[in-house]
Amino acid sequence: MSEKTDGKSVKDNNRSVYMQADIIDQINTNQQSNMTLSAYSTITQSYSNVKINNA
Repeated sequence: MSEKTDGKSVKDNNRSVYMQADIIDQINTNQQSNMTLSAYSTITQSYSNVKINNA
């Protein structure tokens, strides 16, 4: 019985490792898209600040 449980735990560990790798990939793509969005938002904010200072 101990051999069967050991085999199951090894399979479960492998599955969790693969799932964690997929989640990390998703986080990386989300961070890249957030960086581009923040770059655009800073540009729009700088334009709005210029308009406020001129007014």
